[in-house]
Amino acid sequence: MNFIGSELSGYDLSGKNLQNTDLSDSYLRGTNFTGSNLQGANLAGTSLQAANFTNADLRGATLDTACEIEDAIWTNAILDEKWENVMKLFQGGKLITKDLQGMDLRSVCFSQDLSDVNFSGANLDNALLRTRLTGAIFLNASLRNATIPSEVDLTNADFTGADVTGARFWKTSFINTIITLEQLKTADIKCTWLPDGTLYDEESCYGTTPVP
Repeated sequence: MNFIGSELSGYDLSGKNLQNTDLSDSYLRGTNFTGSNLQGANLAGTSLQAANFTNADLRGATLDTACEIEDAIWTNAILDEKWENVMKLFQGGKLITKDLQGMDLRSVCFSQDLSDVNFSGANLDNALLRTRLTGAIFLNASLRNATIPSEVDLTNADFTGADVTGARFWKTSFINTIITLEQLKTADIKCTWLPDGTLYDEESCYGTTPVP
């Protein structure tokens, strides 16, 4: 079945056989999947605020950049090990630890404030970090092809030794951020304030310049 980009918020899909169903990029806020078979389902890019996955089977499911996962209900859900470990980081809609060193966080969408979180040595390839990163530590972390949306606060964030190859930083400011120009040469940057105070690719700002 194919429900790509569908608006299914609030639907009762409990107990349904949704094995291998493509729900990518759909709105699933408040959707009830209690006891459903979601083995091999594609939930990439979905919005999952208040979705209920109690007792659902998500083995082999794709959850890449599914957002608002911290606000979904995962009680007794069967998940692949990587995603089971990710869901354990949240309780009551909040991140319960600031120590995420060395974790496999590939393609995870973070919607919570990540200020002062330690991502040292973590794998954040293809991750979506769409909240504050003030004081976050990315020492030797991998952020290849990660996305940090415009206007995310990177004040005092430390990217020492981080691999930002292909990482998307658009309308961002690296002033007061620890990162080198050499690192940024490998990143995808547009309309961005560099650490030396110069505005890179001003033409891409289209009249809206980010706050330095």
